[in-house]
Amino acid sequence: MEFSPIEVLKDAQKAVPAVRYAAGISGVAAVVAIIAGFQIDFRIAVFGTILVLGLMFVLVIFGALAEHAHAGVAIVNLALFAAWCFVLLTIATSFLLMTSYFFAWPKGIDSYLPGPRKQGYVDYKRSVDFSGLKYGEGGKKIDRVIFEDIVDFSNIPTDGSYIREFQMPPGATLEVFDLVSGTEVTPPFKQGGQQVYGHAVFKVDRYQKQARLKWVYENAHGGNREGVGFSSSDILVRNVSVTYKLPEGKAFCGNREFKPVPLENKCRRRSDGFECDELNTSSEFRELWSWNVWSDCVN
Repeated sequence: MEFSPIEVLKDAQKAVPAVRYAAGISGVAAVVAIIAGFQIDFRIAVFGTILVLGLMFVLVIFGALAEHAHAGVAIVNLALFAAWCFVLLTIATSFLLMTSYFFAWPKGIDSYLPGPRKQGYVDYKRSVDFSGLKYGEGGKKIDRVIFEDIVDFSNIPTDGSYIREFQMPPGATLEVFDLVSGTEVTPPFKQGGQQVYGHAVFKVDRYQKQARLKWVYENAHGGNREGVGFSSSDILVRNVSVTYKLPEGKAFCGNREFKPVPLENKCRRRSDGFECDELNTSSEFRELWSWNVWSDCVN
């Protein structure tokens, strides 16, 4: 005798009505099998299912409201509640998309885009020692500045290295040190326009998820208008903390400014540096200022 699974299930439902729920379970199992067959990401399937169930709920409520002109108070209130929820959700989503695009809040929209920027983010802690700037014998400028960076990674780059670009004026010199590997880095240089450009490759400490860099510039900060900045990067820069050490008796003159200007809303100045939270940017940015290191401040 041949048995049909469907017939067996129907007979079982007649004998034990509660078995009818097995049909629902088999439907879920069928959906799982379909998803596996199409090789769809199960995370997408889960969230998609939740979304569909939510929309089905709304459809049932409005369907009941449309079918029964004189629907009960409970159904009417439930429909109004669902309608207002969707209105508020649409407004909130539109608002957050606009602030994400124009003001990078709560996160920059580029952090959601595919491509190399999906490598996580870094937090920067930088100290800049200007204390060696002074006039030597014969009025010659002694211009030596030391940058030290501690870079914390949310995700270690796949190849275990971190690339940073730099630029400096012609005539300046630069020594670069990788404090993780304990070696000096010899970066390639090229001149373009009024600047010299290059990039350096650093090793990332896999245990501390950190890179530690040291830059020693000479003859690169000899002007009355200077600044400290960060070049563009494939990895998003999230939080930044910068500390300056000025020569004794020297100070900033007048206004300090951030470039680009929107950073004024995201960064806080300190007398000895600045801090920025939740930048989430891969673009170049900097702080500029005038100072009295080489000549008196002009009012």
